[in-house]
Amino acid sequence: GNPGGDIGKKQSVEEIYNTNLIKSRFLCCAMAAVAVRMFGGPDVDCFPHNHQFYQKYTFLLKSPWASSLEFESEAENTLRNLGATIGADKRMEVLFTSAIMRGFMDISPAQPSSTLRTPDLLTGSQFSLLLFRYLKNNREQEESVTIFQKLASLVQ
Repeated sequence: GNPGGDIGKKQSVEEIYNTNLIKSRFLCCAMAAVAVRMFGGPDVDCFPHNHQFYQKYTFLLKSPWASSLEFESEAENTLRNLGATIGADKRMEVLFTSAIMRGFMDISPAQPSSTLRTPDLLTGSQFSLLLFRYLKNNREQEESVTIFQKLASLVQ
């Protein structure tokens, strides 16, 4: 499946929270946080952020249960790429993970729930556009497009 993509059929927010979709999206966000903390560079505010930190924690990316070394390497490269792309930019990280949680580039609106009080939620597409607008306002045009495309490719 596509944990960052569209939800297929229209579902209420409550129904989404009761599916594996939300678990997949949450896992994507958790992995994004790990990627930023491990590979975001020295300006990321996690302690300690030095050579020993990497030596101590990179073993977490190695698994005796991995289906293949190629898959494991691809996962680590994805985390490195994501961490290096977001770096210490907390706003970019929050906008990116918000877009994932709502469904990156998903155009379907949230359906009102009878049991949950939900305000009008932005669509995944709207969150993604907020991320792009943020990048455009804080980076050069070409760089903002490149970063957005790179982030989009990681979840599609």
